[in-house]
Amino acid sequence: MPMGYLFLVIFLAALIAGVVLWILELRKYGKDKKRNVIDKQMALRLLIGWICFGVAGIFMPIATAYLSNWAFTAGKLAMACFASFFFFVAFSCLWGCFYLRFYRADTTKKQLRLLKIGLYASIPIAILAALLYLEGVAEYLQYPLEAGIVINGNGLHFFNGQNRFDAVHSGGLHIAWYGVIIVGAAIIAYFISDHRMYKKYGRHGILESTLLVAFPAGIIGARVWYVVGNWERDGFNQNFGNVFNIMNGGLTILGGAVGGIIVGALWVIFRRKYVDIRIAADFVVPTILVAQAIGRWGNFFNLEVYGGVVNVSQGWSWVPTWIQNQMRMFASSYDIPSGLDPSLYNGLQLVPGYMNAPLFLVESLLNLAGFAIISYLIPLIWRKHRAPGVDASFYLVWYGTVRMIMEPLRNPNYNMGNNNMWSFVNAGIYIGVGILFLIGFEIFYFYRLKKGLPVEIIRGKMPKKAKAKTEKKSAMQIVAEAQMKEQKETKEQQEEKTQEQNEGEKENGNQDS
Repeated sequence: MPMGYLFLVIFLAALIAGVVLWILELRKYGKDKKRNVIDKQMALRLLIGWICFGVAGIFMPIATAYLSNWAFTAGKLAMACFASFFFFVAFSCLWGCFYLRFYRADTTKKQLRLLKIGLYASIPIAILAALLYLEGVAEYLQYPLEAGIVINGNGLHFFNGQNRFDAVHSGGLHIAWYGVIIVGAAIIAYFISDHRMYKKYGRHGILESTLLVAFPAGIIGARVWYVVGNWERDGFNQNFGNVFNIMNGGLTILGGAVGGIIVGALWVIFRRKYVDIRIAADFVVPTILVAQAIGRWGNFFNLEVYGGVVNVSQGWSWVPTWIQNQMRMFASSYDIPSGLDPSLYNGLQLVPGYMNAPLFLVESLLNLAGFAIISYLIPLIWRKHRAPGVDASFYLVWYGTVRMIMEPLRNPNYNMGNNNMWSFVNAGIYIGVGILFLIGFEIFYFYRLKKGLPVEIIRGKMPKKAKAKTEKKSAMQIVAEAQMKEQKETKEQQEEKTQEQNEGEKENGNQDS
């Protein structure tokens, strides 16, 4: 155990050193607009920080093995260290390149090219390294995986999808990974949208206030959509107070997207008049797919909204082991599908070889693919006469299609509405509305072209950036500066007089000779 604490200290020291070095150097470079290239000294300090990240990655699984008493074989421990090393190195590279690429776009072309390579290469490396690490430790993890922490009269405890509402974990402060993931997903989507707006308008922060109003509106929309869909099924018609009991779950992404989009669009229309709402929608709305892809992992930890029971050997062998083990668990007896063969489950756990279909994972992958197709592939193929607003319309079509495909595969206990068709019907509405918007934007685009009107609709000028405030000087500072200036002028006059005398003596000497 003492060795475990020693390795833990090495891990934390290396990680903190790397984080501090990179934050200091990146912030210093980001604020210094006089420099547009990383010099050798900064590169050296970043390299030292990078090495610290790598050291942290090596010692993290070693410390974990000693402190948790995991019976690692030498090969498994080596694989875990190898994967952890590359994850820390790749993730830190992703973080640094993201900052420099998106917030110092004025860098040289050569450095910009290197940052792009580092950014896009580090993403798959970090993902593959994380998957390799988790696969190596899958058999040592305890399932169900922790879904958050609670601080109450019983102390500090981790809770999972099965015991989060029992007596030990009730009351007090709950921090669920679901909420952390949702907030993190919104922040990531914001940064992507902010960068896309920056490339168009040359300014960061245009969407800051939009996020602050659209995010809570999305939460409210998700709750309202769920309550309306399950008004009788969940007994909201009998006890209206349960409408506000959001801590026990009950959100739907379809409603969240609608609420966030409507409120965000209205905010941009009235508060950002120098931005064409259609262009802003094209930049922002498709990134909701990224937020949804990340947010779905909250369902994974909560053991909820998954598919029916499947045989792993029948087309699901590609799913990582740690996900299979988690998806063998039921949150409660309510989640066990009616009619399921009793030989396939023991209590709240499926027998080995079977799992609940990980629809969260499938939907997450489809959403990421949709973002790439809508934001990059379609603009690459459809360059001419693509109207502003078309990309946002494709979001509605894509996500509606994804949900329409996924709904029939869902565990029927998680279907919404009295006839289990609520989400399916709403997915169809998503598709129909998206197609109508797409056609409408194209018609409006060609109408403006025919009339000779500009494509963009701008109703106001972009406000100028606020000038840096100058600090007010005290009377003593003003007097001191005046005295210094006077002394400097006197000294310069004396130097000029001395120089004139020297030149005069030199000329006299030349005449005498």
